[in-house]
Amino acid sequence: MKFITAWSDVLTQNQTLKIVILCLSFIVLLLGFTTVANSFKAPLLIEKACYSKVKSLASDKHSEVEIKAFVEWALAQRFDSEKLLIENVLSYRETKKRRAELKEIKHRKMKQKIIVNTVELKDGKALVDSDRLISVGKVRSAFVFPLIVSLESISRSMENPYGLRIKSVNEIKRKKRK
Repeated sequence: MKFITAWSDVLTQNQTLKIVILCLSFIVLLLGFTTVANSFKAPLLIEKACYSKVKSLASDKHSEVEIKAFVEWALAQRFDSEKLLIENVLSYRETKKRRAELKEIKHRKMKQKIIVNTVELKDGKALVDSDRLISVGKVRSAFVFPLIVSLESISRSMENPYGLRIKSVNEIKRKKRK
């Protein structure tokens, strides 16, 4: 093989390699941009059942129905003497109050339960009309138990899928009529 022919072959190979490198660089850049663009989209969730359907993602905003459901669930955590406390449902102060109440209730050999009748949202607080059931042995008593519940938003978790926490619970004192 002659030197000129060999040099000509090397030059054509270099030209071909340069074109291939340019094409591959363009493809890598294109794939990088599409990957970044797709990473900012919401994920597609598909629920598997008898038939498959696309699930809608939960937003960070809390709907009125979700807040009312949380208040009913969390008040049971706060006042029912037989419920186990789930973390991040009550604030630290409310957890301390719950423990003190439960200690007193168990000391007196009583049981307590709360029944939520209505929940009304007003000015960032929940006005709750509920009944408090207290039992000593087989004797049960029901009392009107209106409450004002302050809520705060936290991150959603498996234990607390609502992403809310009770900040404070205050009983509304009714004025006695003469």
